[in-house]
Amino acid sequence: MKKLFAFILAAAYCIAGIAHEPYVIRVDSKSGKLDCKRVNIGITNARIVLDNGEKIILPVDEINSYSLNDKMFTKLPLHKNGQPTGKMAFMELVKTRGDLSFYRYGRYDTESMHPSELVYHYFVFSGNKLHLELNNATLPSVCKFFNLSYNEI
Repeated sequence: MKKLFAFILAAAYCIAGIAHEPYVIRVDSKSGKLDCKRVNIGITNARIVLDNGEKIILPVDEINSYSLNDKMFTKLPLHKNGQPTGKMAFMELVKTRGDLSFYRYGRYDTESMHPSELVYHYFVFSGNKLHLELNNATLPSVCKFFNLSYNEI
């Protein structure tokens, strides 16, 4: 009886996994919002498959933000040591509180001993303006401010 119950439970779990709703992918560009099946962001162009199956290529410069797998990525000015680099980068929105937004930016650190290791940098923006660039000392207190545990990020 226990084996039958476990088998039915496992079968129901598998059926529920197959029947899930697909992720909604949305691209917000200068020409408007697009609902997509797939988005691949490259260095200069983004390859997008629309919901109707049409394939388009958009320059990355025209994309303001996109959502993928329930994560929102917004193009913001990149800073290093509190100074603007003059470059824009897609940063993952972690959480917002009031007019402040907590972002995470991952890049491969070519200056370290492990160049294939993804290193995360954290920022707090107010709109499109940098409010605070975080380091290991400030990150825990900012996580508390946004009601996050340090392990969640």
